[in-house]
Amino acid sequence: LLVFDLLQNTSDRFSGGNLLGSPDGQTLYYMDNAFGFQVDPEGHTRCWFYLNRVQKFSLRLLQALERLRPEDLRAAMVWSDDSGATHPLLSDEEQAALMARRDRALAHIYQAINTHGRDRVLVFD
Repeated sequence: LLVFDLLQNTSDRFSGGNLLGSPDGQTLYYMDNAFGFQVDPEGHTRCWFYLNRVQKFSLRLLQALERLRPEDLRAAMVWSDDSGATHPLLSDEEQAALMARRDRALAHIYQAINTHGRDRVLVFD
C-alpha cells in the first residue's frame, strides 16, 4: 500500500486518522485519498520516507507495475456522464507524473533486488 501511496502521491497518509485497523486486527483501512495525484514526478518526500523502509515486495506487485502502460492508465481514468460522454479523471500532466512515479518505484525495487537478491526481496507471490 505504500507503493500505492507513492503512485497516487498521497503525502498525508500518516498525518493522523488516515490509516485504521478493524477491531479484530484482520483488516487495514487506508482512508482519505483526496490529497493525492499532485503533479510531482518524483513523489513526495513523505511517501519515500515510508517506502524506503520496505525491504520485501510481492512478485505480483512488481509484475503489475511493469505491465502498467500510459494507454492503460488513460483508459482506466475516465468516467461517463448520463449522456454516455467520457471525461478524464486525471489530466495528461497528472497521468504523466503518475507514470514517472511508477518508474521510480520500479527503480527502487530493482535496486533492492540488485543489492539483496531476488529471493530476499520478492518474498510474496
